[in-house]
Amino acid sequence: MKKNNYHTFRKKLESLGKTYFTIQELKKFYNNKKSSLKNLLSRWSKEELIFPLSNGCYCFDIEKLDYLNHACSLIKPSYISFEYALNYYGIIEQISQVITLATTKRHKFIYSGPYIYEYTKIKKELFFGSEKIDKYYMALPEKALLDTVYLLSRNKRLVDLGNINSKKINKDRLYKFAKQFPGYVLDKLKALKIAVP
Repeated sequence: MKKNNYHTFRKKLESLGKTYFTIQELKKFYNNKKSSLKNLLSRWSKEELIFPLSNGCYCFDIEKLDYLNHACSLIKPSYISFEYALNYYGIIEQISQVITLATTKRHKFIYSGPYIYEYTKIKKELFFGSEKIDKYYMALPEKALLDTVYLLSRNKRLVDLGNINSKKINKDRLYKFAKQFPGYVLDKLKALKIAVP
């Protein structure tokens, strides 16, 4: 397949707002056998026209990869939470080198190009409190805090919450969400001197 076919395929996906693709999407564009498509992907990779990610995904430009959308798409259901979300909202200054997500599936790390996605399992009844941002889901600030405190209380997370920006927290929503967690989570919030009504 000629390189102009690559440019046509890339323009087609980019016009749809996609920054990564799978071999299944490539097959929709090129009606070829899977073995031929794998050879094509291998050649494009060697020519650095595409970059392999994980789970059979590829992107055209690592710098332009919508990695948050990509992270949420690999394991469903999932939403961005914990340290990454807390830093995103300016609640903590600690910068997470890992994209941290909550899921109802088993705990898992996925290494995708330069990014690391960590999926942490939480109970189904605690899987709430997220909103859609662009094409991915992010925990609300109060839910990201509670998710983190929940794991801290169970010694399953090491996060410094000693100097959080409480101005970013809606106390009423925090308390409302906290009532759906085990009592020790609310106790932990009080121990951390995170004000609740």
